[in-house]
Amino acid sequence: MGGASLGVWQPRGHQCLPKKCDRKGIFDSISQHRVTHMGGAPTVLNMIINAPVGDQRPLPGKVAVMTGETYGPGTVCTWKPEWDLLPPDKQAKINARQGLHHLGMEEVDIKDPVTMKSVPPDAKTIGEVMFRGNTVMNGYLKDIKATEESFKGGGFVVGTWG
Repeated sequence: MGGASLGVWQPRGHQCLPKKCDRKGIFDSISQHRVTHMGGAPTVLNMIINAPVGDQRPLPGKVAVMTGETYGPGTVCTWKPEWDLLPPDKQAKINARQGLHHLGMEEVDIKDPVTMKSVPPDAKTIGEVMFRGNTVMNGYLKDIKATEESFKGGGFVVGTWG
């Protein structure tokens, strides 16, 4: 059986939810269930990073951590030096397909902000960048109006045009 997942759904993984969101419970769950992938809000990650030695447990191995943000790896891939050796057409193909699919990003698209339909990939039609996935925030704390505006059409509207 593979490792457990603490907070990140993935194929062939299983969800591990500690009964209490405290440092000791998280470390115990990671150790007991051999967690290999996990996620958590910045406050939770900060809590376990700064845990007192008495709350820490030895990790069963490397633990990949998925954190929440919008753009990052879903839209941008750092250029690798070995790509400089490729012919220009292959470099252009890599550059046009920036971003890496990951489990936390369901959709990245450029849509017409009025119709909420995808714009054609013709390098002429302008639309607004929108995201959906579990690494995108749920909304603004105590600001329903800003949340509704940012999530019109079912995706997170970042205010960037492309």
